[in-house]
Amino acid sequence: MQRDTGDKIDFLMKVTGTSNAQLARALNFDASYISRIRAGKRGLPPHLPFIEPAALFFARNVREGYQAETLAHELGVSGTWPDDAPTAARLIAQWLVGADRGEAYRGQEKSPESAPSNAPQSTRGRAVEARLFFGEAGRREAALAFLQRVADVDAPCELLLQSDEDTAWMYRDAGFVGAWTSLMTRLVHAGCTFTVVHTVSRSGNEMWEGLQEWLPLYLTGAIRPYYYPRLRDGIRARSLFVARGRCALVANSVRDMAGNELCIMLDDPDATTALEREFDAYRALCSPLAQVERSQTSTDFEQLIEDFRKGDTLSARVAGAVVCARPGQDALLASPGTRVIYRVSEPRLVEAIASFIARIPQAPSAPPEPGTSKAPPIG
Repeated sequence: MQRDTGDKIDFLMKVTGTSNAQLARALNFDASYISRIRAGKRGLPPHLPFIEPAALFFARNVREGYQAETLAHELGVSGTWPDDAPTAARLIAQWLVGADRGEAYRGQEKSPESAPSNAPQSTRGRAVEARLFFGEAGRREAALAFLQRVADVDAPCELLLQSDEDTAWMYRDAGFVGAWTSLMTRLVHAGCTFTVVHTVSRSGNEMWEGLQEWLPLYLTGAIRPYYYPRLRDGIRARSLFVARGRCALVANSVRDMAGNELCIMLDDPDATTALEREFDAYRALCSPLAQVERSQTSTDFEQLIEDFRKGDTLSARVAGAVVCARPGQDALLASPGTRVIYRVSEPRLVEAIASFIARIPQAPSAPPEPGTSKAPPIG
């Protein structure tokens, strides 16, 4: 049966169980536009990428045997449907634009032979799909794409986050900060957890300023913080974000480098696993930045705060949290609403927290009365 492009899109969406909203979100289109394409009322956008990203989206959503069999039959694929998404995406893209079905598949089968016959197998590698982003604006786009990719899968996972790059790019765009916070909040509510390696080569004040941006999320108890205890030269820096079993984001830079830095997003399973192992190996060299506790009752929580504040202690309320510091010893970040408590002992961070509290006029000297506190807003 001959199908027009709209009918083919409709067929692929039905086979993969994709809604208008899901495809629209993946391709950055309006859902009503997708609906009109399916109905044959609109053609494909002439000046925006559609075929290739749509084909890759559908290829990644072929998860069941019956889906693969249906597509193989419709596209005239001899043998089984290819397991790797890039190859499957090329078949789908060629079908969407009307390429000869048999030749399309045979061409893909022959592509590995482009390597010289006497070349060692290890030199051939394996082609994978990657998304490239450039510069500071690209870095923000990549970060949101990474979080959105994780959020699109309706199941919790662990996110591994580490960066010793200059993170000013995160805070220079208010719209990005709002979108980042919203997605992070969504992931916390979905049950995701975060393992974060902080950079202590920064000054204590920089560490505390960065921590304040994360404070509402910290006080949900979903974050396990670490730091690398040895100093590094800071000339070459690296960022690595990994969602276990899903995708990864990698970026590198050189100190004082400004311009078109490259950021790469991958969701190839083997590449993601390799980057998970890299993160785990680095995390094994790190120390906990804070110990995480959760009180069983409000009474226990208030007693713990009271015990901590005995002696020479500074305290304040920050973003709905109780923040206390014993200069030269340790600090405590606590949420009356969630009863989550972080104990901090890294000396520079403790000093920065104490200095911050000391600058607040009329810092409260007692924890809140029982029953009067609410959980701090996230974001």
